[in-house]
Amino acid sequence: MANTSKSDILVPLNAAAATLTKMTTGFGNLDRGDLPANFGQVPRKLPLIRKTLAAVERRINHGGVSTEPSKTWESVKRSMVECNNRANDLHRILAKVVPERGTQGMEQVYKAAAGHKGRVELLLEKMLKAMLNIVTVIPHSEVGELQKAVEEVSRLEPSIKPADLPPVHEYHNHGLGPQNVQTGTGTQNNNNGAGYQITGQINGNLIFPGSQSAGAAPAA
Repeated sequence: MANTSKSDILVPLNAAAATLTKMTTGFGNLDRGDLPANFGQVPRKLPLIRKTLAAVERRINHGGVSTEPSKTWESVKRSMVECNNRANDLHRILAKVVPERGTQGMEQVYKAAAGHKGRVELLLEKMLKAMLNIVTVIPHSEVGELQKAVEEVSRLEPSIKPADLPPVHEYHNHGLGPQNVQTGTGTQNNNNGAGYQITGQINGNLIFPGSQSAGAAPAA
C-alpha cells in the first residue's frame, strides 16, 4: 500500500457508507405506485453494498493491507471513489424525485434529474460492479451475492426510455477564425471584427477615442 494510504480509501468509503445509510433510512417506502418501478430496487440492493464496504473497512483496519500488492489497494481506492460518486448521484435523484409524491410533474422531475447516465438502475449497477472490482479483499461469500445482484439489476427494464430523455446537443468548432455558439436562449451578440460592439438601450451621445461625439454635426 506504498502509494495508497488508509485515508485514501477510508475517506470515500465512509462517505459512501454514510450516503447509503441516508438513502435506506431517509426516504421511506420507495416501492410505491407513483414512482418508477426500479426505485423499489434501492432498498433491496443498497444493504449489500453497505455490507461490502464494511468488509473492506474491517480488512483495512485489521492490518490486512500488508498482504496485498500496492496495485490492489490502488484499485480499491478507485472503486471506493466510484461508489461514493454514484451514491451521491443516486441520493441527488431521490432527494428531487421522492418528495414529488402523486404530482403530475414527478415523471418530468425524474427525467430532468436522472439525465442520460443517471437512471436509478444504472447507478445501482455501477456501485455493485465497483464492489466486484475488489473481490480479492472482500469475503468470498459476498462475491456470489454481488454477482447475483448485478445480474438482477442488469435485466431491469429502463426506468426511462431513451427516446423520452431530454435531448443532448453537442457543438464542435474546427478551423481558424471566430466560432460562436449559443446553446441557451435569448440574443447572442457577436463582434468578430476589430471595431466596437454596442448592445442595449443607449441614452445620450457616445464618444469613441479618435472620433467626434455621436450625433454631432461634422466639421465644416
